[in-house]
Amino acid sequence: MKHVKNMIYRWGLCLLPVLSACNPSSSPASEPGQQTPDTSSPGFSSPQEAAAQGQKDLLAILRMHSGDTYGITDTTLLAKAVPGNPVMHYVLDFQRLLQIDSANSLSDFPKEEANTIVPLVTDGQLVTIVELSHQDQQWKVAALAGKALTDDLQVIYQIMPRYAGIGQGAQIQLIEVPNLQAKLFVVRANPQGERLGPQEWVFARYAGFSLREPVPVSTLMSVLHRDAVQFQREYGEQLKKQKLTE
Repeated sequence: MKHVKNMIYRWGLCLLPVLSACNPSSSPASEPGQQTPDTSSPGFSSPQEAAAQGQKDLLAILRMHSGDTYGITDTTLLAKAVPGNPVMHYVLDFQRLLQIDSANSLSDFPKEEANTIVPLVTDGQLVTIVELSHQDQQWKVAALAGKALTDDLQVIYQIMPRYAGIGQGAQIQLIEVPNLQAKLFVVRANPQGERLGPQEWVFARYAGFSLREPVPVSTLMSVLHRDAVQFQREYGEQLKKQKLTE
């Protein structure tokens, strides 16, 4: 119970000023409904075990607070949920993005690993997510029930069968771009009925791109590079001054 109370407290400390989240080398700031990593939380040997603990913690929280606050209206579905395939989460190298305006695949672009996201799924329906940190061979609950990210992943789950064929067997990665607030979802799978190597589709929540339609990597990288250069031109000196005073 002490662990649960700690998480509730941390959920009130999530919103950070915009510029404090603009350090290109840092992970994106938490969205509302999440909490910062709890170093006192227990560690587990697998992401599935840690996600199951996060599920128990969230159910305990929802007994004391309205589920609407965290985007969960049916605790019965949450109680029945099982951990799905982990979604690897990365932060794109902003400095490299300033230098490169094209790429054939996002898998080759420099990026830093962030918290792993484990979907909690009931009968193929994504209920919510658990974020996990991974250090010293231990998995720990880092955040619970991020509604915005859950909503985005629900869209990806819905459209995956159209492109990946094998549906939930596909691998999903989330790549976030510092400073630009861009979310890129990369889906990799072998389409059913085709004897081809792994295929890759990229869906972007950014600059008018739709999560329901894939976007060519070359087109996406060109737009991201253009906007990164503009951001650096407008805020680069301000960020340098901020670092000097930290």
